[in-house]
Amino acid sequence: MLVFEKQVDQPDADEMESLNLLEYYLRDRTSLNVIEDKKEVDYILQLSVVKKGLGNRRGKLVVVDPVSTNVIFESKWILGTRNMFYGLSGERHAIARLVSGKLVSEYPEVKK
Repeated sequence: MLVFEKQVDQPDADEMESLNLLEYYLRDRTSLNVIEDKKEVDYILQLSVVKKGLGNRRGKLVVVDPVSTNVIFESKWILGTRNMFYGLSGERHAIARLVSGKLVSEYPEVKK
């Protein structure tokens, strides 16, 4: 299950766009399946993406156990920059770095 966590006193990026990008990268680069039914999920992925001016974005990913609500994995804040490779999207760059560089690095067994 994917959840967007809003940040206090920070300008959040577009919630739906960020969640859609996260889902895309999870399906493209990992073996994880996104499920919407909270009763059937093994993990909850909480994504935060905030604006950092000029199209840059900072993102953070937290993986939570839905039963115990214990944090299983928490990334540091990662900067995503506007660049041509990611279609001038700081959100896309930040989320790609979170999935490939942090989540898959920490848990290589989920790599596709």
